[in-house]
Amino acid sequence: MKKLISKLEILKSKEYKQLVENFFSLSILNGLSFFLPLLSLPYLIRVIGVEKYGAVSFSLVIIQYINLLSTYGFSFSATKQISINRENNNKVSEIFSSVITLRVIITTICLIILSGIIFFIPKLYKEHLLYLYSLGIVIGDIFIPLWLFQGMEKMRYVSIVNILSKVIFTILIFVIIHEKQDYIYVPLLTSVGTICSSVLSMYLSKKMFNIHFIFPKMKIIREQFQEGWHLFVSIIGMNFYRNANPLILGMLTSDLSVGYYVAAEKIIKAFQSVISPMTDSLYPFFSRKFSAKSDIDNINVLFRIAKYYVIILLFLTTIILGLSGNVILVYLGKSLLPSVLNLQIMSFVVLFGGLNYFFGIIGLINMGHEKRFTVSILISGLLSLMVCVTLSPIIYDKAASIAMLTSEVCLFILIFSAILKIKKTNKVESEC
Repeated sequence: MKKLISKLEILKSKEYKQLVENFFSLSILNGLSFFLPLLSLPYLIRVIGVEKYGAVSFSLVIIQYINLLSTYGFSFSATKQISINRENNNKVSEIFSSVITLRVIITTICLIILSGIIFFIPKLYKEHLLYLYSLGIVIGDIFIPLWLFQGMEKMRYVSIVNILSKVIFTILIFVIIHEKQDYIYVPLLTSVGTICSSVLSMYLSKKMFNIHFIFPKMKIIREQFQEGWHLFVSIIGMNFYRNANPLILGMLTSDLSVGYYVAAEKIIKAFQSVISPMTDSLYPFFSRKFSAKSDIDNINVLFRIAKYYVIILLFLTTIILGLSGNVILVYLGKSLLPSVLNLQIMSFVVLFGGLNYFFGIIGLINMGHEKRFTVSILISGLLSLMVCVTLSPIIYDKAASIAMLTSEVCLFILIFSAILKIKKTNKVESEC
């Protein structure tokens, strides 16, 4: 009886109410956020065709890499710092200012390099308008501080901002894209949505948290750079092998293969969005909780939560595997039937990818074992690249799907082994 009363008191506490509120608000808003792009996807593919959709997807992958480099490790390092210092407005403003400044510097360097690459590579120069119209995505993303809202545990506002971008993009797709030649405007419409979101984000940052820009000292910038380094390597490694597949397909095969793969990948990411509110809510929550406990206690908490998390992931994986054929045929049409096998292969990515984020980001990183996570990411990423490059000339888009699943399984084995090793080591130390 006492245990039951104790649990009820915990659930009534302010921080747990905040956690539950963040989870449910994110679940609703995140569902809408991913429903909107899926709403326009069939229309877009039917109007511009699978090949041109592949060309657009190829260009957006390159733009995503610039955003990835610009984000550095701030999505986690800055989130953690803000979560810990949320009551200190000056410190939060200092973190905010230094991260924005670093992102501007990194993005500027990346855009200069990209300009040179596009000019000297014929395949990229042929579609140079796609990259020009994508500039708004890169610039706008700098001023959408998702890490700030996440660290302050006000994630519903992040989702609202994200939805605004998707709503604008979806409406403009139906209004402006009417024929095959309009494919070049797709990244431009994304740019418009991103810039609108960035303006709203900066307004909310000032209004809600009283953030004021402080021109950061070089020492602070250097500290932020160092703080995010291991996370940056981990994120680059993880996203490189996850996003490199369309890039490799575009270089070694054709835009058609890119289209088949990316269409299936979009559906997988939509299903992953179902569970992302849970992990997004748990990360800043455990950032504070884990700092006050031992690794073995933290791991025990992870294992208790993981039991329920696995059930959700298995349920989603089974749905995708069983309905993949119907989903492609009814939703995307006969022209995308070659994507069915891609969807079936990548259905298991929902399971292993979800577990990797849970045990890797929420677990290892929050416990301060960034180096272990980084090494695991690099090994898995290298394996993915080898599989994709080797198999792409032989089985085309299917190679990318196999590479994705192989890397996620490999990463899960490495991460889970690392956690078991940490638990064993701590147990031995506590007994001595």
